[in-house]
This record gives sequence, structure tokens and C-alpha cells, in this order.
Amino acid sequence: MKVSRYNKLIEKDNYLILFNSISNAILYVEPNKVKEVKEVLESGNIEEIKLSDEDIEKLKKGLYIIPDEFDEITYLKMRLNNYKYSDRFLRYTISLTEECNFSCVYCYQQMLITLMDKKPAKIAKNLVNTILNMTEKRFEEEHPKVLSITFYGGEPLLALDELETLSKGFEEMCKKFDVKYEANVVTNGYLLTHDIVNRLLNCGVNSVIITIDGDKTLHDKYRKTKNDKPTFDKIMENINYAQDKMYVTIRTNISKNSIENVKKMIKILAEKRWRVDFDFQPVEVVEELSTGFNDEMLTLREFANVEAELYKEVITLIHDYPFNPFRRLRMARCDALCKNSCVIDVDGSIYKCWGEIGNKFSSVGKITKEDIELNHKFEKWITYEPFEDQKCMECSVLPMCMGGCVFNAVVVDRLNGSPWRKPYTCIPLKYNLKEMVSLLSNKKLGVKI
Repeated sequence: MKVSRYNKLIEKDNYLILFNSISNAILYVEPNKVKEVKEVLESGNIEEIKLSDEDIEKLKKGLYIIPDEFDEITYLKMRLNNYKYSDRFLRYTISLTEECNFSCVYCYQQMLITLMDKKPAKIAKNLVNTILNMTEKRFEEEHPKVLSITFYGGEPLLALDELETLSKGFEEMCKKFDVKYEANVVTNGYLLTHDIVNRLLNCGVNSVIITIDGDKTLHDKYRKTKNDKPTFDKIMENINYAQDKMYVTIRTNISKNSIENVKKMIKILAEKRWRVDFDFQPVEVVEELSTGFNDEMLTLREFANVEAELYKEVITLIHDYPFNPFRRLRMARCDALCKNSCVIDVDGSIYKCWGEIGNKFSSVGKITKEDIELNHKFEKWITYEPFEDQKCMECSVLPMCMGGCVFNAVVVDRLNGSPWRKPYTCIPLKYNLKEMVSLLSNKKLGVKI
């Protein structure tokens, strides 16, 4: 036996908390066993271990200790390839419209439309029908078990009729082929009235992601309507109804200037006792794409500290919040590396990353009258592996991110499809794994030895 290279040892109070980033297992070591377990895992001298057979089995099950012949890198390569080339999932992100009713200070999408001197487009009815026909053909040929759809924009609720047509078609198709249907909408929440919530539910969409960037003062500074009206109160009114009917995730973009305002937002939501999830993300500012956003961007290390701080605030104020960043194994940072995952733009262009919508240099194909026609750029995405990067190979959280955001590695370096690089590649867990595991340990999840 040998010690896994992906163990994290965290001392808290009198306990030792073990975490393994391949298995996502958490193990609590009782105070009377801490010294021995720590010495064994740090020295790698498994032969000297003096634990019971039951405790040793727990260490094996969590992959803290592994057989000598078990090659973790080979295992990760196999796991990643199984994920990338699996036919189990079929995933589409569908951009329904480039139109938006907001004028957010950091939005690059609307700025690109302005730079290209074009009118915002909406998905055409013939493309809607082609997508449905194409999907049924793929069901017949590939037999997926899950169809996962994200409706995107612009503001997708401005194309509600097209959304309903697609979602009802997908839902009926999934019933016919016995496929699980999952659908969500990324929306600013302003149009999410009672009537629209019910229309979404009636066509199989039961999950929404809504952006709120802090309390009323800050949110209304960042996220106004096109005619310069505030939006916070209307969105909160809509969430009040939606959170009781569907799964609501509050996405919040974080900058250095917004942290205290975000804490105020968390307190407001906690006091309302709404059933919502939280997703904190750093504002990414690309200098070459100036949007007029003047707040200072956080470094990834700074954001990692802030993220842990904000989740601590959440679980302190919302005692039954189901915090668990490790609730499911992630085989990759995102689905862009998977062969059966794509982003469909309003004109039928195909992308692998929704951050690339509109950048024709990065398009990996297009939808024809019957199917998707891919080009050579598609191969550059799905053949990328983080094992080519020495920094990734040396990183303790490699199993959880598998290279992080691959935009720079694929779009910039492989495709030469962008003149600018994204400021972040790695995931925050690289810097806050200890804090996130410690927060989770407060909920007493995991097993003990």
C-alpha cells in the first residue's frame, strides 16, 4: 500500500480532518489517533500503521491509502476520457436572443454587438425546428440517458415563445425515448413574473439562475434597465414567488468593492427564509474589452478567501443551508471538453464555451438543415488534457478541476481565436480547499475513525 498524492490533512480543534480530492471523501480522525495517522500519511510508511482493520478499510475506501499498483494519473486520464466521450449525457446551451433589457456595467456581450454594428438577433423558427429534429436523430443513434438544456441570452425570457416551443418539444421527446430531462434558464430575473414562472414550469423548466450583485444600493448601480431604471426591488419580488415553485440559484459577481454589499444581500435573503442556492463568481475584467466597469478585480487567491468568507456568512445565517461544495464528483471544470456538449448561437453557429458566443473565430461548427457540421476546431477542444501542463500535474486539486478554465489553453493557444487571455484559469479550491473543508466539517458530514 502507499499514500495518495491527493490527500489534504487539516487540523481543527483536537481532530484531524482528512480530505481526498479524487474521492471527495472526508474522514474525521479522533484525537487519540491523530498523531499516528498523521505520521503515517506524512511519512508514507504504511507498514507502521497500527490501526484496527476497520479503520484501515475506511482509509482505503476514501483512497487515502491505495494499492502500490494503482497509478492515480492513469486513473484520472481514464476517468476524464470516459466523461468526455460518454453518450450518457447530451448537453445544449441555447442562446435564444442577443436582445437584453438590461445595461449592466460589466457586460461584454452587448458591447460586442455594438462594436460589430449589428442589431441584436433572435433565434429563428426554422432553427428551432432543426434543433428539435437534430436532437431526436441523436436520441435514436446515441441513446443518451439525460438531456440537459440551459436557455441563455441576452435575456432568454425575451424569447419566451421560442423557449416554450423548444422545451415542450424536448420534454415530449424525452418521454418518448425514456430520457431524463433537465432544463434551466439563466436570467436577470426582471421578467420572471408569476405568469412566466408558471409557463416555464408547464414546459418542463424548473430551475433558474438569477444574478443579484449585492444589496439594493450596489445592484442598482451595476445592473440597470436599458432606460436607466433600478431593478433590485422587481427582481426580489419575482424571486419571492419563484423560490417556492422552482429551484433558484442566486449568482453574484464579486469585485473588491462589492464584498460588504454582498454580505448585506445574504442577510436580506436569510431574513426572508427563501429557499435559494448561492453561486459566487469573480468579476472578470479583460483590459482589451473595456466595458466601463471601474471597480477593482480580485486576484484568484483573493477571491478564494472571499468565497470562503461569504459561504461562512451563508451557513451562519441560514442554518439549514445545504452547503457541500463536494456533493458530487466533478470529472472536469466544465462541459466544454465533452463531445456531446455544445453552445448553439441564435444563427446556428456552434461553440464549446458560452463565453465565446459571437466570436466567429472560435466557432467549432454550424447547424445545417439536418444536423451539426463540425470543423477542425472541435477536435482542439475535446483532445485537450491537463496532463500536458506541468503545473496541473503538480497541483493537489487536479482531480477536481482537470485543468480549470481551458479558454486560454484552447481558444488562445491552440486556436489563436482570441487576442486576449482570461485572467483566471485555476479554480478557487486551489487556494481555499482547507477553508471549504473546514466549513463543511461544521456540518459533521463524513465518517470517523
